[in-house]
Amino acid sequence: MLRKESSFSKMFENSGYYEEMEHRDNSLPLNSKNHKTITIDDLNAFGMKNNNFSNGWSGEKFLGGFGVTKDYEIVDYWTLRKRSKQLFTENLYARGLIRRLITNEINKGISLEATPDNKILNISDEEADEFAETIERRFTIWGKNQTLCDHARTDTFGSLQRQARLMAIVSGDVLVILRVNKNGTPNIQLVDAENVRTPNSDKMIRESKARGNTIEHGVELNQSKRHIAYYVNNSKGKSTRIATTGARTGRKQAFLYYGTEKLLGEVRGQSLLGLVIQSLKEIDRYRDSEQRAATVNAMLALWIEKGEDKLSSNPFNSGAIRKDLVETQDDAQGRKDVEFSANMPGMIFQELQHGEKPHSYDTKRPNVNFAVFEEAIINAIAWANEMPPEIMTLGFSSNYSASQAAVSEFKMYLEKMRSDFGDCFLDHVYKDFLLSEVLSDNIEAKGFLEAYRTNQWDIYGAWGLSTWAGAIKPAIDMLKMIKAYSLAEKEGWVTNDRASKDIFGMKFSKVVQQNTRENKQKVEMTKPLIEAGLVKDENPQMAELSEKLEELIESMSEKNIGGNNE
Repeated sequence: MLRKESSFSKMFENSGYYEEMEHRDNSLPLNSKNHKTITIDDLNAFGMKNNNFSNGWSGEKFLGGFGVTKDYEIVDYWTLRKRSKQLFTENLYARGLIRRLITNEINKGISLEATPDNKILNISDEEADEFAETIERRFTIWGKNQTLCDHARTDTFGSLQRQARLMAIVSGDVLVILRVNKNGTPNIQLVDAENVRTPNSDKMIRESKARGNTIEHGVELNQSKRHIAYYVNNSKGKSTRIATTGARTGRKQAFLYYGTEKLLGEVRGQSLLGLVIQSLKEIDRYRDSEQRAATVNAMLALWIEKGEDKLSSNPFNSGAIRKDLVETQDDAQGRKDVEFSANMPGMIFQELQHGEKPHSYDTKRPNVNFAVFEEAIINAIAWANEMPPEIMTLGFSSNYSASQAAVSEFKMYLEKMRSDFGDCFLDHVYKDFLLSEVLSDNIEAKGFLEAYRTNQWDIYGAWGLSTWAGAIKPAIDMLKMIKAYSLAEKEGWVTNDRASKDIFGMKFSKVVQQNTRENKQKVEMTKPLIEAGLVKDENPQMAELSEKLEELIESMSEKNIGGNNE
């Protein structure tokens, strides 16, 4: 007796659930005593390929429940970039999303706050403050000079930040090249990700292999997968190799800034729009379709229904004659005249045939539920990008608690994003600027150059410590926030510096310095007015208090000057 095996029997062979049975052909019924019942949960998606169907949990609860499993190790970066750029150019949802992100993240530019570690450097607090004040001022002046900070000499440092963030979001990443001006200060060149590609030159590829490196998507990697160099294609198709660090100096020369997070092993970045490309395209098509439908439907005002088989009155040819007076035939009720205004819109129908009735064109377009559907899609897109929908659409209609919760959640995202932007982009620029300033003797930083040359990471890192402050979203209820921070400061739960940064985005030390100058100006302004009698001195002790305050300010200034001289 021959045993005929079906593909079903092969799939469960040696599985423990299948018991051998023999039958002459497939038309014979199976003997329930010779096999066990197998539920759909016992199946797996690759049962036909793998004889052992119980090979572990794969995420599917039934055969084919997950769908096609894709391997994203191979990414079509070229198509992804082109589609993202197309959406940014012609899709209002994509443009709005990216604009809202950049406006909130970068705004006018993220500002430097130097924070050298005086304990590691063994310097006084006053020396650390003086260093921070000087380097911040010089860095700000450099960033406002387009001819110094921008290689193309067109943008300030704030504009370069916005441009770098924009290109990284749309293209996935952007190449940042740090060049040096004639005066020693750095300037920044941004290269679109599309121009960073594997060279066509066999010579360059062979030279890379001779160094023991490989080239992936325009990035030269060593055996440890570290970035060694980047290959930039110009408009003529010629490639230029740009090393990440200088061969003699070891200074950072070029690096990739990524717009979104990436998985381990990924060399290039993917566009922020990549996840929602299809959703953005289809919701934009839906919006255009509804808009076109509304336009077409508005052109069809009405139609004439014929109830009898008679010659049509053809009202559209004669019913809209524009005259000051329209005469019609007499009837039993006498003569009828219809007066028209010279600019009356539309038309009037008279003397239709018997059985003819005008009907207004009633349509279901545009869809009355379009706004609800659009809102659902926008909410999903905003959620995927860690942005409250209210901020993305600038539609603020919630109560105070809901609005405050949305702002608080978005602040968490902004803090994380600015920290990453500082670590991955701004810090490289600042440290290169600091090095050039010390080399030019514009800034005094004891032991900085020695630490850089001898790789004393603690001293070098302590001088280069910094934080980056961005624009602060104004509080919905400023009074409530100030009261809360004031109470927290009195209880010792928060510092004045933290409160000043969170509420107004300013360092407390700078606020104190500015207030000191302003208070002195107030005293100088008020004193002569009181002495001249132009301002009534309601407080008899006002003059005495003014003098004491002026003396106190002068003594504090002299003390600070003396301390600095020491």
